[in-house]
Amino acid sequence: KMKAKKKVNIDDSDNDNTAVNPGPEADLDFFRRVLDTIPPASFFSDDAKDRLLQESEESTSESDEIDGDVSKKRKKEQKQKGNKKKKLNPLQSKTVSQIQFESEPAEEDEPYSKIKEKQKHKHKGKNKKSGGGGEGTPDVSKAARLDVLQQKLLEMQKLGKERSLTSIEVQEQKRLRRKESKLKSKVKKKKNKNPALKAAGQVNGDAMAGYKSPERPSVVDKEGKLVFSKFDFTKNDEKEKPKNSLHGKDFKRLLEKIEKRKSKIENLKEKDAEKAKKLEQRNAWQSVMLRAEGEKVKDDPALLKKALKKKEKMREKKKAKWTERQDTVNKKIEKRQEKRQKNIKERKQTKKDKKIKQAKKKGRMIPGF
Repeated sequence: KMKAKKKVNIDDSDNDNTAVNPGPEADLDFFRRVLDTIPPASFFSDDAKDRLLQESEESTSESDEIDGDVSKKRKKEQKQKGNKKKKLNPLQSKTVSQIQFESEPAEEDEPYSKIKEKQKHKHKGKNKKSGGGGEGTPDVSKAARLDVLQQKLLEMQKLGKERSLTSIEVQEQKRLRRKESKLKSKVKKKKNKNPALKAAGQVNGDAMAGYKSPERPSVVDKEGKLVFSKFDFTKNDEKEKPKNSLHGKDFKRLLEKIEKRKSKIENLKEKDAEKAKKLEQRNAWQSVMLRAEGEKVKDDPALLKKALKKKEKMREKKKAKWTERQDTVNKKIEKRQEKRQKNIKERKQTKKDKKIKQAKKKGRMIPGF
């Protein structure tokens, strides 16, 4: 029994030792947990914060450059997920221990100003590699790009003539045109700045000036009507169409015109019967042609007289209605005026009666009452 008790005491002492003296890993975990309770925004210095934010922005910009040709649907999905910058902000989304683990110790020791200088040097190196082209050197690459763009545009236009372009091809054509205009303006600016480039630009000038968009056929003809086919047949028809003088709703004027025509033909018959016949035929053909085109020719005197009578009757009816309306309005005005005058008289009388009553109460003698 004593031995068993001793064993139990030994085991308990071992457990107490482990609880009191934990290992280095347990200490580290404990400190990490304590650190993670502190928000990163209040833990790190301002320089460190700026550096972390800049690193996250650079990483996002690189990812955007890689995923430049993402489809529209995918872009919409990215927008719906939420603000990308907020999500990628390390001070909001990560703990202190995670940030410390991700950042290298060599970079942490360096001041922010040195890191900025390094980045500037990097950007300068990139610009040199891309070949900005000094002011003295002629800008050959831009001219070459212009030629390529113009060739592409010409191909697209040929395709458009052969068949109708799809919406994607139309968008591509617009993009190429925009690119071409931008390149032209850049080349022009460089030439104006540096006179030495003008001599070099004359070589590539033909490529830029040679391209002209092909003339499209006009959509409207001489008369201003829409043309739906590629061929405008109206150009060949040089003969003027006969003008319709017998149209409108002034029936009195139309009757006078027809009577004048008749009298003219009768006078011609007395002098020259053939001429009168020709004139009659010409007038008849003119009216037939106009009717075939869909115009209304009002050359029947009987119908015109009927229409004139109808118009006059309508005018008389309207006149009678108008006079009736005027009478009713005048009567209403008179009634209102009478009522008003009556009311004014009554008010005046009530005021007088009131004054007399008050005077009688006070004991004044009023003559006539």
